[in-house]
Amino acid sequence: MSLYTNPYLLEEKIKDIINSKSEAWSYESEYRAIALPEDCRKKLINNEKLCFVNFNPKSLVRIDLGLYCNQELTDAVIEELKREELNHIHLFRAIIHHDEYRLDYQPLN
Repeated sequence: MSLYTNPYLLEEKIKDIINSKSEAWSYESEYRAIALPEDCRKKLINNEKLCFVNFNPKSLVRIDLGLYCNQELTDAVIEELKREELNHIHLFRAIIHHDEYRLDYQPLN
């Protein structure tokens, strides 16, 4: 049940939630893009159907893989970045900092 009786207001509220980010993460200077599943190119990786969106390759300069990103997905990303139009992208993996409560990023390429 929705508290919003107007579907437009509900849609706007959902967009606000998806696009909001805590000030604590502002140092990341990231941009978010949202795409509908029907606008994505489906690809099977490690028995998981993933969705990809076409974009200008020059608009992406860095990829940070999360702390728990598995090796199969890491290998798939590394393989994709071998494409000539993507070889300018820097790839990093998150690792736990040993002395502080934070993540560090280790270059993978």
